[in-house]
Amino acid sequence: NHGLRPEAVDEAAYVAQVAESWGLPFRGKKIDVAELAHSQGWSVEEAGRKARYQFLADMARELRAVAAIVAHNADDQAETVLLNLLRGSGLTGLRGMQTESSLLGAPGVKLVRPFLATTRAEIEAYCRIHDLRPMLDSTNANPIYLRNRLRQELLPLLADYNPQIKQHLIQLAEIVAADEAILDEQSDLAWQEILKEQEVDLLRLDRAKWRSLPLSLQRRTLRRALAEFRPSISDISFRTIKLAHQIGMEKEVGAEAALPGGVTLRLEYEQILLAAELDQVQPDQPQLPLGEIKTLPIPGSAALDGDWQLTAAVSHVDFNQVRRNRDPWVAYFDLGRETELYIRTREAGECFQPLGMDGRSASIKDVMVNERR
Repeated sequence: NHGLRPEAVDEAAYVAQVAESWGLPFRGKKIDVAELAHSQGWSVEEAGRKARYQFLADMARELRAVAAIVAHNADDQAETVLLNLLRGSGLTGLRGMQTESSLLGAPGVKLVRPFLATTRAEIEAYCRIHDLRPMLDSTNANPIYLRNRLRQELLPLLADYNPQIKQHLIQLAEIVAADEAILDEQSDLAWQEILKEQEVDLLRLDRAKWRSLPLSLQRRTLRRALAEFRPSISDISFRTIKLAHQIGMEKEVGAEAALPGGVTLRLEYEQILLAAELDQVQPDQPQLPLGEIKTLPIPGSAALDGDWQLTAAVSHVDFNQVRRNRDPWVAYFDLGRETELYIRTREAGECFQPLGMDGRSASIKDVMVNERR
């Protein structure tokens, strides 16, 4: 009972009576959906939907159920696909509702829609044949709600252009659902490849591996990252994913973007970081505060921020060994008579002479920019 109509009290009593006559247990609950919508900044439709599924999840956990069954039918599916299309949805929205999915808030419980291929007209005919008298919700005729206007105005108008519009929308959902299943499998494989670390308030992706993915999988894994980080976010917009993608592909290290749910995305040297509190996240590369200088004895070590250690050791190597070095954490220097080194951040205009440059120098800034450092 959403608390929106006085007659809902009698309707709940009627359902309880029918359940009792069939020997079935009945559970009912009244929720002030209007107040819920106001307090959360949701539409009444959204608040009602979330309240219903929360109720189902609560009941499923209490009763230790394996499934919750709802009565969405083929007409509901056509309306959902068209509504998602109008909202600019991607493939996930165009596949509509699924016959079987997971019930949010009740791990291990399935949400089942057995009537999804059955039309409303077929259900109403069945009720007439078997003398069943369903209650009709008067708000389903109220044009203030978008879905109602779509049902009463837009779908009949589209039927003038194509009398099979409902069937074609349902067919579209079936086609997209099959293609989405393949993309979901590929996305799962990509996710396993790029995921570096996942905690309650922190998630890291391998930036190089993510950048090597096709555009579709890049977007899907970013959407999954935000969804896993904030499962309560039900609608992640394309604009949000586009912004996150742009940061990951084009920006320099340190670039950030504020995402829904109080999540910040930050570009690190080798990773893409999602976190709720960045100041508590250890960096993925050695750090040194600007202006600070530390001494590195040879041999010996020096402590850096984030529990990093920089170690120096004397090693006798030849030129070929140096050229074969592929370890990004190891560098060779011609030490001469030095017994210690100094660690500091780079200064404007500084250059260096890497081995193999034939005496030429390179700007440290240019090298770091080219390497996206």
